[in-house]
Amino acid sequence: MHNFSYAKLLFLIPPTSSPSICLPTNSPSSEQNKPAAPGQEKRMSQFPKNLLPDEASPDWMNKGENAWQLTAAIFVGLVILYGGTVKKKWAVNSAFMALYAFASVLVCWVTWGYRMSFGDKMLPFLGMPNTTLDQKFLLEKAFLGSFPNATMVYFQFVFAAITLILIARALLGRMNFYARMMFVPLWLTFSYTISAFNIW
Repeated sequence: MHNFSYAKLLFLIPPTSSPSICLPTNSPSSEQNKPAAPGQEKRMSQFPKNLLPDEASPDWMNKGENAWQLTAAIFVGLVILYGGTVKKKWAVNSAFMALYAFASVLVCWVTWGYRMSFGDKMLPFLGMPNTTLDQKFLLEKAFLGSFPNATMVYFQFVFAAITLILIARALLGRMNFYARMMFVPLWLTFSYTISAFNIW
């Protein structure tokens, strides 16, 4: 075996103008009291343009929390695959029920469902129905967390949708698809919204 010296390897690395390794000094207190070089403080406070706060990304929003909330909502939405664990003769019917639940609940949720569940109080057990499609409302801070209302609307939507998909499992083979089309918006409006408003 060859005797390899790491010290010799250091001489093979060409010097750079901005070394990335800083050796500690003998007097750390003097370094702390030493004023910053001209322009150094300005460079440290600058961010890339995509990280600067703006209307779509205000300073109160935590991007990591927002990203995780959206990711968690996607994982919850994967329950739509639950519709595939049925007998072959019910597979198509189950898939259509799941897809219709997602599509129908999305329209109902952004039109009146979210505000009835998490909006202003209309009755002791129910919120005021209102749309959530206003851009100003969607970019405001949600009632919980450090992310906008748009993220919260989507996060709560997937829970409302999978609730009706789980109910579909109990009604599979027992309910006509046209009856299901009426059941989804009615149950969302008069059952889910009331339960969500009273819990939250």
